[in-house]
Amino acid sequence: MPYLEDGRLWVDYLNRVSRTITTFAIINQTCEDSVKLMLKINLGILGAINKKWGKRELPHHQVFVSIFYTRNIIYLQSSHALTCMGFIDPSLNLNRTAFESILKGYLFIVEHNEADEYYRAIEHAIDNEEDETYSISRGVSYLRKKLYTPAMSEKHKELYKLLCISAHSDIKGAAQDYPKYLPNSIRDNLNMALLLMYGSIQMMAESFFDFLNPTTKAHIKEAMENIAFDVGSIPLLEPDREPYASKLKKGNFLEVL
Repeated sequence: MPYLEDGRLWVDYLNRVSRTITTFAIINQTCEDSVKLMLKINLGILGAINKKWGKRELPHHQVFVSIFYTRNIIYLQSSHALTCMGFIDPSLNLNRTAFESILKGYLFIVEHNEADEYYRAIEHAIDNEEDETYSISRGVSYLRKKLYTPAMSEKHKELYKLLCISAHSDIKGAAQDYPKYLPNSIRDNLNMALLLMYGSIQMMAESFFDFLNPTTKAHIKEAMENIAFDVGSIPLLEPDREPYASKLKKGNFLEVL
């Protein structure tokens, strides 16, 4: 069967992508632009590290934050692509993982000893050919309660519940995915991916603030301002509980850049 012959799934996928691009032109373009800027931000920071830090080993918290950030680029780029095709549940699962990575990254930013402990757990798992148990004890519930005030923690809990609808063997959310085309769900997932891109960029910039040159700062501001303008809101994913809030950049993060 020829590649673009009627009946091929890819014909349907491409038709749905075209429909999404047309229906949600602004949000879709912002997703594309944000992914490109995330990549430029990553290259800018890595270049500054090579120039200013050299070949010395980075502190563990920065190593892990950079890994979470680069993984989130792929997760959220994939979430965007799947959403455009109408695959809502797989997109939600990727968004869920990106959300978890941001929370874990912020834990390491405000508690460097947590990153050191995580590194030791990984080393132990490799040396002993055993699964490391650190991540199990630092799940999302632990992170919420440790990093956020009760009010903010409750909001994050509700958000996480939405992201987890299809993550487990459950019937919740069944029959609400491809081959159906659900415009409202597609719009919501695109917006969620954008908010998580915003949170990922802010997390990375927070951890590597001393390595941000003027060009990289400009890329960060452009991405964050575009997302905030097109979505109409910004996520509050940075810790707001003391003493952690005081360890982060004060005030509007964009004004600090």
